[in-house]
Amino acid sequence: MGIVKTTARLATVTLGIGVLATGALAAQEVDLDKAEALEAKAAELLNVQDDWNSAAKLLREAASHRPDGDAQARQDLYQASRIAYYRGQERRAVNDLEHLADRALEEGDVLTAAHALADAAWIAHEEGMGTKTLDLSERAQKLALSPLITETQRATLQERFGLSG
Repeated sequence: MGIVKTTARLATVTLGIGVLATGALAAQEVDLDKAEALEAKAAELLNVQDDWNSAAKLLREAASHRPDGDAQARQDLYQASRIAYYRGQERRAVNDLEHLADRALEEGDVLTAAHALADAAWIAHEEGMGTKTLDLSERAQKLALSPLITETQRATLQERFGLSG
């Protein structure tokens, strides 16, 4: 079982499908107007007030108000995880990505889930979270075996773990 190559960087991760999958939290009501308002406030915090931590929180909340399969919800959650990582909140980024992967799997998006878990494993490795790193790596590698992804996608995932030819 390999761990994510340390040369990978979260900032350069390119998702083959372009966005990460998520759904609305069961306890939350779908409310697109509220989601859009939260996203606008998050953008303001990022661009004007430079309050990245609050922006990430708003993005997580906005995603929870979007319906299952909504592309913007996927982008919101991925952006929130990136903000956490770059603000030095690596454990929060790992949790965000793991949560995102679980939600992606609920929608059948194996590729997104695998990439999110690979990102989380890389960060966990960077933070010395040995057991967590191995767990996340194993989960991502298992998903890379899915018949629901193409051979090219599988090879890309396996390269991230140093498993390619």
